Amino acid sequence: MRTTLSMALVLAASTNCGDPVRDACERIAACDARGLPIHTAVLCDHSRASGCTRETLGATIASVAHRSAGHPGSRIDVWFLGRDAGATRLHSSYSVRIPDRQGPRALREHEAAEMTAALAVLVDSVEFGPPPDRSPIIDAIGKLSLAGFDEVAEAHLVVVGDALAYSPGHDFECGRLPDEQTLIQSVFEGGALAPESLSGVAVQFVYVDLGAIDRDRCLVDLGRTRIVRKLWTTLLSGAGASSVSYSAGPPVFTASRHKGMEDRR
Repeated sequence: MRTTLSMALVLAASTNCGDPVRDACERIAACDARGLPIHTAVLCDHSRASGCTRETLGATIASVAHRSAGHPGSRIDVWFLGRDAGATRLHSSYSVRIPDRQGPRALREHEAAEMTAALAVLVDSVEFGPPPDRSPIIDAIGKLSLAGFDEVAEAHLVVVGDALAYSPGHDFECGRLPDEQTLIQSVFEGGALAPESLSGVAVQFVYVDLGAIDRDRCLVDLGRTRIVRKLWTTLLSGAGASSVSYSAGPPVFTASRHKGMEDRR
């Protein structure tokens, strides 16, 4: 069944940028401005009713793989959120290989093969454990930022879930919301994020469901939703993110140049 899922995702979706990668892909004319490496980290929030399921995670990874397959040297990391930063873990990674043949047909075949291989590694191996009883998204993003993003042409962080942080000190679900300055101060002083933690990284929250909060603990309030999104945008922009966006569906990618690549040029 998992093989069927990965193949369906391939049909539906149809590293570091060091000198060795760049030289190799340039030799086969695969490394133009469109083909430079991309690093994408996907964070799955599978806490109760948060929105990251096998289906939404699979569709997200399919979109990421489709975006990355034509960019040799690109890397995709899949993380699972835990009840705290320590329990948040890297599940799997895939690096897009350099094609060994050139020409339009060979490159198309290579991209299709890379999509299939990426989905086999990143989707078919997924095992959802018990959902965490918290949703410490801020701390999890901080952990991912410490793990680092490669110095590549584009860096993306895709958070699959409802964007409602729920952990000690941060309750975006039903608790009293802080003002923007208070949130930034508490997060930065606590060390979860810093002003340059996400420098040049484009952040997307996807499959954001505006349904009832877990077990109907509180009602959905559209005004509150707007405030929560403004808090996220202010916080993550303050940590250096190049953009912050929200979607009820899969991620949509636009180029977002990473600071590390700019410095290298």
